Amino acid sequence: MQLDTRKAEDQADRDAQAAEAYYSSVAAAYLGAAGEDDPYAVQTKDVPRARKPLFEAFEADGTLGELSQPIIFPEEVEIVSVQTDADIAPVTEGEADLYFFPRGQTQFAHIQLRGKPKLRQRMTGEEDIEYTITVQPLTGKVEVLSGLIDLELPAVIGSGEDDRGEKVERRSF
Repeated sequence: MQLDTRKAEDQADRDAQAAEAYYSSVAAAYLGAAGEDDPYAVQTKDVPRARKPLFEAFEADGTLGELSQPIIFPEEVEIVSVQTDADIAPVTEGEADLYFFPRGQTQFAHIQLRGKPKLRQRMTGEEDIEYTITVQPLTGKVEVLSGLIDLELPAVIGSGEDDRGEKVERRSF
């Protein structure tokens, strides 16, 4: 990870502005009125700032084994659609993203797959094998279900306006 000097300078400027705003309040002026020589006077400190989480790829140190390698599907397998709880409609073309967060959480998602069975494994009248992979958001656990199952998004409840007149929507699972 490389440090961008322009971003670091911008961050330092924002920190200085936040500290100036924080210590220019009436309480800070009152508490600092005793002077710098007073050992009991409140001394200025850096304004606390939450650290940004680091999202990085895993290093290839061998601890994850094959989990860190991309999965390549056989030519017979087709990704029909991918839909997360953030998508209104399933993604059927192009790229789809499923985000994983630092503590193992992810997005609620359904990934639909279709494949052609091998000739000797094909049952009478069977053309395609269809599966849906469901991803649970809290644990990241996946479940493979037979058939194409659409992701049912909850109805929007509590839609209306807030105190400022802005549109508010809230989903409930």
